[in-house]
Amino acid sequence: MAIVYSSGEIMILSHEKYLLDTLPSACKAKVGQLFNVETPFRMDAEAQALATRLENDNDDSCKRRKKKRKKCDTAQLLPLEEEIKHLHQIYSKHFVQGGLKHEYFPGLPSHQQIRLNNLPLREYVKKTISYVDDNFKNRINEDDYLIPQGAKFKICDISQFYTFCDERKFDVILMDPPWENKHVKRAKLAGSGGYQMLDNMDIQKIPVDKFLSEKGIVVIWCSNNIRHREAVSTWLRTWSLKQIAKLYWLKVTKHGELVCDFSSHKNPHEIIIIATNK
Repeated sequence: MAIVYSSGEIMILSHEKYLLDTLPSACKAKVGQLFNVETPFRMDAEAQALATRLENDNDDSCKRRKKKRKKCDTAQLLPLEEEIKHLHQIYSKHFVQGGLKHEYFPGLPSHQQIRLNNLPLREYVKKTISYVDDNFKNRINEDDYLIPQGAKFKICDISQFYTFCDERKFDVILMDPPWENKHVKRAKLAGSGGYQMLDNMDIQKIPVDKFLSEKGIVVIWCSNNIRHREAVSTWLRTWSLKQIAKLYWLKVTKHGELVCDFSSHKNPHEIIIIATNK
């Protein structure tokens, strides 16, 4: 991702800018449409009701209910309570009080945008995914991928990793595990997509320490599921690694609002754990 703003405590990153900088011939409008998140995540009925209340200038009770619900949701997240409190403070300090929201994410969504509930974006993403599946699924062609000069790519199941790795060591190992996820399970049962998930114990059996160079680092994306967080700690011990940093990815809309409230089932952030040899 491209770095749009950086201070000692936070960075503003833009995947859209990165793609346009990397692929200057790409259609700016089409790339921009993929990132046009105008409002936070809501159910359609909730968005319709909110838009109607705002249009009727009757939003005071809505604000009170939202505040009450947030408090309730935070109370359910005791294992992440300090983390959530920290993220709220950072967001308020830099985006609200520090003026970054006004500078980099100006304006507010209109009533009509709230009512639409990102429908144009959702339809465009479905259309794009369908196109990719129809034209690139089960196809491995070097011309289909943009890779750095001097680099190579290998698409394979993790169980086949040993067949080409040999005795090579890597300075950076990036892991984005296919976490077990209830939403994905439901999607697969309904036949509407989803990815192949991998059990935490199976991931732990991967000898990551054998592939890592002496001064190399391991970067792990992790969800906010406590079970997965604990699994990562177990992996690091198994691989004789130590955590040296933890980064938080806080997702916002084009107007700087959190993409959703903190809750017991959905959160606006993910974490990135960085580890190295002990």
